[in-house]
Amino acid sequence: MHKRRGAAPPAGPAPPAVAGGVVTGRRWHLLFPCTLWTVNAERRMHWGKRAGLVRPMREAARVEALKAQIPRLQRLGVTATPRQARGRLADVAGPYPAVKAAVDGLVDAGILPDDSPEFLASLVQTAPVRSGCVRSGVRVDMLELIVEEVAWPTR
Repeated sequence: MHKRRGAAPPAGPAPPAVAGGVVTGRRWHLLFPCTLWTVNAERRMHWGKRAGLVRPMREAARVEALKAQIPRLQRLGVTATPRQARGRLADVAGPYPAVKAAVDGLVDAGILPDDSPEFLASLVQTAPVRSGCVRSGVRVDMLELIVEEVAWPTR
C-alpha cells in the first residue's frame, strides 16, 4: 500500500543522492522488440493508428517486467535506450511517445501505482543507437529499459 500524496518520506540513513531520490542498488534490465515511433509522426497520426502502436508497446513492457519478476516498488527511475534497426537515427527526444507507452506498461504490470512524480523519480531517455534484432529475416527495433529502485530523498 502506498502513502497518500504529500506524506513525509520514510526516515533513516540513505545512500548517495541522485535526482529525485537515492538509488537503492536494486535494478532490472529489460530488452524487447518493438515498433518505435516519433513525436513528429505521432502529431500527424490518426488517434486509432496511435492506439495501435501504444497498445502493443504497453503490453510488451508489461510482459517483460513480469518475466523479470520486478516486485512492486514505492519509487523508481527508468533509463530508456531506443535501439533502431534501420533508417536514419531519430532525434534524441523523437521516440519519447514509445518510451512513455513502455513506462505505462510498467504501471500495467503493477510495479508502481502510476507514473506521477510521487512514484517515478526520473525518466531518462538516451540517444537512439543503431542495433536491433532479426525476426523472421527482418531487422526490428528494440527498446532497452533499465529500471532502478529509488528511495525517498533525504531532507
